[in-house]
Amino acid sequence: MDAFTGPMGSSDPPPTPPKAPPRYRPGPWKHNSRVALALIPSIVVVVSDGGRLMMGTLVVGLMVVYILDVLKMAEAALISLWCTLVAVYLAMLIATDLFTPARSPLASIALLLSNCLCLFLAGLWATLQFRWVQTGFPAVALACERALFATIPPACGAICAWTAVASVGASHAPYYAAVAFAWLYKTFSFPTPSSFRGPSLKPKPAVGADAVDNTGGIHGDALVLGAGEAAAHCAMGCLAPPG
Repeated sequence: MDAFTGPMGSSDPPPTPPKAPPRYRPGPWKHNSRVALALIPSIVVVVSDGGRLMMGTLVVGLMVVYILDVLKMAEAALISLWCTLVAVYLAMLIATDLFTPARSPLASIALLLSNCLCLFLAGLWATLQFRWVQTGFPAVALACERALFATIPPACGAICAWTAVASVGASHAPYYAAVAFAWLYKTFSFPTPSSFRGPSLKPKPAVGADAVDNTGGIHGDALVLGAGEAAAHCAMGCLAPPG
């Protein structure tokens, strides 16, 4: 469905789409596989912890989204998707015992925020699959891509750490968490070209230049993340698992 088609019979011209950033290229998102490997296991852990209520809410919501998408009602499908994620989160609050005497309040709040962030990232990932979002709202598509790469390592790493504690105990969990954080750092923090920006190659450095380019000659604005986010991920990977 065209997001910019005016109402039938209206003489007013459709609104002008926002101007796309330089070298912006909408199309199928190229990083679906790495996001799926990190995010789907975390979503399974979050949903399975909520029992039948949470899983039933998710299944019914996804069926509605699928039907609306088949009927070419793309905007309604996206709205239904986000409503489904909100309903799943509310079902989690009802069906799970996050605040128990066996767990400190701080740990319960951290787990609550991690689950919320995981569902939010799932919504961002799904939003990128709608082509009309890419063509009509370039800034939103770029922001979703950057938010996924910046937030998946801490969010999914925290859920992996909680799962390791519940599965193998607190004494062995840091080793499993360290492996998970290392993989997340390699997958999301290394210089990665954006799926929506075309390449703009840097001029080759002069012979004898002592600076080494680790980005493959690609301008920094064509990468998904900057050096600041990568440094934050590195610090998190080094400090979080032992704790």
